Amino acid sequence: MEQIRVLHIVGAMNRGGTENLIMELYRNTDRSKVQFDFLVYNYSNQPGAFDDEILSLGGKIYQADKRFYRQPFAFFKELKQFLKQHNEYRMVHIHQFAHSGYMARIAKRNFHLKTIVHSHSTYFASNPLRKIISFFNVRFIKKYADFLFGCSTDAIEQRLNIKIDNKRAFVVNNCIDVEKFAFDSEQREKWRRAFGAGDSTRVIGNVARFTREKNHELIIQAFHFIHSDVPDSKLVLIGDGDRKHMMEKLVQEKGLTDSVLFLGVREDVNSIINALDVFLMPSRFEGLGIVLIEAQANGLPCVASELVIPKEADVGAGIVTRVSLEENAQTWAKKCLEVSGRLESEKAQQAVKTAGFTSDKTAAWLQDFYLKNWK
Repeated sequence: MEQIRVLHIVGAMNRGGTENLIMELYRNTDRSKVQFDFLVYNYSNQPGAFDDEILSLGGKIYQADKRFYRQPFAFFKELKQFLKQHNEYRMVHIHQFAHSGYMARIAKRNFHLKTIVHSHSTYFASNPLRKIISFFNVRFIKKYADFLFGCSTDAIEQRLNIKIDNKRAFVVNNCIDVEKFAFDSEQREKWRRAFGAGDSTRVIGNVARFTREKNHELIIQAFHFIHSDVPDSKLVLIGDGDRKHMMEKLVQEKGLTDSVLFLGVREDVNSIINALDVFLMPSRFEGLGIVLIEAQANGLPCVASELVIPKEADVGAGIVTRVSLEENAQTWAKKCLEVSGRLESEKAQQAVKTAGFTSDKTAAWLQDFYLKNWK
């Protein structure tokens, strides 16, 4: 069978939940049958973290320059010109949800392409102008997208007010390399030494971009109470983003500078989380929360937002404790101190596999979907 090429429209291919998912699917796809290419909105002018790997796997990367919110008409023109010049694509898989409806409209009306819109979050715009843009975006998605993907039921049904029907709207499980996140006692000792954590030190951690929806303020506030009760405790924050400087300032104000470690974007998250005793995730919005799946695969006790993080993110291993965002930081701290003891590694991994979050399974489903719907 002739190889098909699917165009993925994304932001910068750096290390984040959506990008990690795309790469897990890409690595586990039979590339003699399906190849991924990328139209990338990367405004940093720096190579994406996954660019070299994409090229080594046979993918092509095209850089787009125009910003939707700053230059909407130039943005539309650039996309039209690109699709006109690249008529080899019959299918586009759009991950830029905030304006995916506008993209789908161009792809469908102007070029008759099969369009997939993929929702990776339950986030809703709060800015008045963006609310208006979002209203029309959702209308265009419903009208012009052939298929709707979501990382959870909520990511489709809440955001689009469309029921999952497995004909047009599908939950596509986020996935991880389960064995990669298995607990490793040697790595635990290595990283705890690096963090200056003794055997009895309580180490709390989070992996997320520094954005409002990830709620780092509550993480730091809760840790302030934890640190008051357990003075040698540590907080490990992995990620980067616009609000990182603000959080560093908050840590300084609370006198926690020596106890909070900002590690930036890392390739070795699977290794570092072995050092943690609790994974703290008080997100305001989450499409799924793939890092919560990774933490459970490690057997790590988790304290996470109630009602906000979709039910699918709890794989049934019995190590996720839910707390309402209406509770204060002291209550979150108390829950972190109450949970203890990792689940046995083999049981943790099996729970994640049974829940369907393995890379090979999701990639096989997506590959079959592309091939069946290509024409």
